[in-house]
Amino acid sequence: MLKLIDLARVAEVARQRKILTVCDNTFMTPFFQKPLELGIDVVVHSPPSISTGTATAWWICRTSDQALAERIYFLQNAVGGVPSPMDHFSSCVASDVARADGASRPERVQGR
Repeated sequence: MLKLIDLARVAEVARQRKILTVCDNTFMTPFFQKPLELGIDVVVHSPPSISTGTATAWWICRTSDQALAERIYFLQNAVGGVPSPMDHFSSCVASDVARADGASRPERVQGR
């Protein structure tokens, strides 16, 4: 179901046709892939489902285009497409539990 795509090529073709590109970088994370550097217009990330109980909350939306950023900000403000207080709370509780359990330590995750 997941497929690797040449994001630089997608961005190039889309830019030639004046199409806005959006990349959900949730699985790759900015540690492994930086779509803005590859020419993608908008990048979104969502918290893992273990953090909020669902994967429907978009937490981070980035763009290198200031005019586009202002349009997105307007829509967030007008429509309310931002995480709820409960989403934030659930994420904080999940990260606290992971730290207390030691699950964030690599040696624990690898079973050592």
